[in-house]
Amino acid sequence: MIRINNLSKIYNNDIEAIKDISLTINDGDIYGIIGLSGAGKSTLVRCINLLEKPTSGTIEIDGVDLIKLNEKQLREKRKEISMIFQSFNLLNQKNCLDNVCLPLTISKVSKKEAEKRALELLEVVGIKDKAYAYPSQLSGGQKQRVAIARALATNPRVLLCDEATSALDPTTTAQILQLLKDINQKFNITIIIITHQMSVVESICKNVAILDDGFVAEKGEVRSVFSNPQSIAAKRLVFPEGYDDKLITSNKDVKFIRVVFDGDIATSKPLVASMAVEIDVVASIVYASTKSIGGVTYGSLLLSVDNDDEIVKKALDYFTKNEVSAKEVFLNV
Repeated sequence: MIRINNLSKIYNNDIEAIKDISLTINDGDIYGIIGLSGAGKSTLVRCINLLEKPTSGTIEIDGVDLIKLNEKQLREKRKEISMIFQSFNLLNQKNCLDNVCLPLTISKVSKKEAEKRALELLEVVGIKDKAYAYPSQLSGGQKQRVAIARALATNPRVLLCDEATSALDPTTTAQILQLLKDINQKFNITIIIITHQMSVVESICKNVAILDDGFVAEKGEVRSVFSNPQSIAAKRLVFPEGYDDKLITSNKDVKFIRVVFDGDIATSKPLVASMAVEIDVVASIVYASTKSIGGVTYGSLLLSVDNDDEIVKKALDYFTKNEVSAKEVFLNV
């Protein structure tokens, strides 16, 4: 288990990159950390493996505070924490096999054993046939596969992915994310994904933290946060076209209801139309959005109904009866 407690990082120019961040990441989780540019994502991930030393706070892995370790102890602990990058960071003068062997060579593993392990890992990532090719001969997706194989060489318990798919096209991104998912399941490796792409978190992560200006603006299960975001930062990411609260106006003639549902409910019964027929409550759809999260489609509706407390109550009761989350929302809420 990874516990990050009250972590802050201040650079020499007095810029606070991250501020009082606390997160708990369970073993075997795929945890997303997302935010817009400058939110503090990359600083946080570099602090997790102490490439950047935090100004304050603690980083515990299985109860061991990395910040308190001496250099020798930290080197040993870092073998449990591997990292892959947007730019792949392969050595161009070495072939794929030698790139994967590198961390094993540094750990004084024999050449024979290192090469055996490297070939096994290249097969795991689906690129064994490129073992003797050089990075310049590979596509971006192939380079990232080699980088993933290298990251797995020391049998890490934690894999940090810093914008690992940002340089890839959508098809290749999907393939790399599926590979990471397979690796997580096969080896039970905890994976932390740093990204600014909503689609990455939606497709692979179980839990997420949303960073905004160095703070954690919101965190929780992906399906919960993304289907019904509460913070302004989360709403900006989930609804880049303009989050639905902006559509709530001080119109004295109507009240607003937000409805959140999954795809099964959405396709089994046309709730808005059925509500009009069954309980004589007519609602207008002000805004609608759907998201695919973990293979399940989630939807969010912003409805307007007549400005009548009894009508609002009837509508909320109707949605509750149909096992759909709904609540009245107000201006600037």
